[in-house]
Amino acid sequence: MSRTFPRPRNAYPDADRKRQQVTEVFDRAAPKYDLMNDVLSFGLHRLFKRIALEYTGLRRDGSALDIAGGTGALATLLSRVAGRNGRVVLLDVNERMVRIGRDALIDAGCDTVGVVMGDAEAIPTPDCSFDAATIGFGLRNFSDRDRALEEAWRVLRPGGRLVVLEFASPPNRAVAVLAKTYRRTWPILGRIVSGNAFPYTYLAESIDTYPTQATLCQMLSDAGFKNVSYENLLLGSLSIHTGSK
Repeated sequence: MSRTFPRPRNAYPDADRKRQQVTEVFDRAAPKYDLMNDVLSFGLHRLFKRIALEYTGLRRDGSALDIAGGTGALATLLSRVAGRNGRVVLLDVNERMVRIGRDALIDAGCDTVGVVMGDAEAIPTPDCSFDAATIGFGLRNFSDRDRALEEAWRVLRPGGRLVVLEFASPPNRAVAVLAKTYRRTWPILGRIVSGNAFPYTYLAESIDTYPTQATLCQMLSDAGFKNVSYENLLLGSLSIHTGSK
């Protein structure tokens, strides 16, 4: 007789330590976060975020939540689609990132975007509040990824869509080796450009422990999402996962 076992939750056994580590990483990285993103991705992160935006299905006057929105790059794009009569909220747990994100949104003319300091694993928003939700390069930093996905499902309206943009596992071994080799240069570049290697040591290592594309699809399904799918970018070095409520 065969037996089936539930898939373990995608959570860290020492959640408090993980949160403390992530807080320290982004406290240090915040002042030059956007600059380092440009350096490490050769500016391509901006293109990838625009591509992710297209997957949200967000329309004029719609509503969207940017989870772990950091310095507001995705929230800015969402706001420009939703318009001044729409509703866009940036959520991030790090105080320094929230302050920088708020200032960046104002500078970009997106002053109607709400900025909330809060935990992605306990989103301070009622059920069925948004038409779309995004997580751009943030899911790997959560201490309980399953819980964060369940929360994203909860705050979406029926038919709403979650879009997750993140580093991924290239299916081609040569590409995977090349990507990992490049990530080893991040701490060096971080020290040269920002004067701080620590955040980029963590960020490079966090990608190595991130779920594969297929595993993340299963996680989304387990959280309640339907029509789950993904598209690879840069030969599978990144992926965009989507799921609807």
